[in-house]
Amino acid sequence: MVKAYQAACVQMASELGDKHTNLSTMRRWVQKICGEHPDLRLVVFPELVTTGFILGEKACEAAELHDGEHLGFISKLAAEYQVHIVYGYVERGAGGKIYDSQQLVSDQGKPLLNYRKIHLTEFEKSTFSAGHELAVVDTALGKIGMQICWDLAFPELSRLQALQGCDLLVASSAWESPYAPELQKFSMARAIDNTLHLVVSNSVGECSGFNFSGHSGIYDPTGKALSQLQDQAGYSIALIDPIIQQQCRNGFFSMLEERRLDVYSLNNESDQ
Repeated sequence: MVKAYQAACVQMASELGDKHTNLSTMRRWVQKICGEHPDLRLVVFPELVTTGFILGEKACEAAELHDGEHLGFISKLAAEYQVHIVYGYVERGAGGKIYDSQQLVSDQGKPLLNYRKIHLTEFEKSTFSAGHELAVVDTALGKIGMQICWDLAFPELSRLQALQGCDLLVASSAWESPYAPELQKFSMARAIDNTLHLVVSNSVGECSGFNFSGHSGIYDPTGKALSQLQDQAGYSIALIDPIIQQQCRNGFFSMLEERRLDVYSLNNESDQ
């Protein structure tokens, strides 16, 4: 079993379309957090953090391949500070399709997984194509499941990731005001539903006419917030302890083990 480790969620405002500035800001956050917490193993950044929440033609112009300049920068940063990094960016895929994507880079600077957001909001659908693949990957920290923002609202996704052996969920988000309470409720629910730790990194500030609510946090397998931010830039840190997860699943929070698959079906064809 993986030993307990420290994880951090960064809450920051990005400059619209200014990758250089945003990557530099990300570097300063990693430098600061690792300097204050030398044993840190994981840092999670918000959705589309490298460009800000960008839509339309500007998103097409800002899009990069999954192994573009952004990845080279983050890979060097992760290796330098020996920390896993999760971050969001605009991806250019095959056929000119644009995706709202997320990368996980190891503490050796190796890209481990690229995830494309599955659940798009209405105003995102005119810019981005939806992803179709669940994201769960083996890492030195255990199996990590990746989500982006609105994905958290769909319990099916987290449950499938849990059933694939996920040990930790990470979510990069650009969640709007005034829906911070909903972000917190969804986060607590996904954690307790699946008896998993969850790290949520949300944006703050204004971008593309949207105001982002902050309230990033780290949740334990009972849905309790281990650490949480308000609506200002900053970071939050907490201990991810796999032993606690196992104790919860072996005790009161045994929902995954006690599911009744024999009765979970739709009998009415009109409901299917």
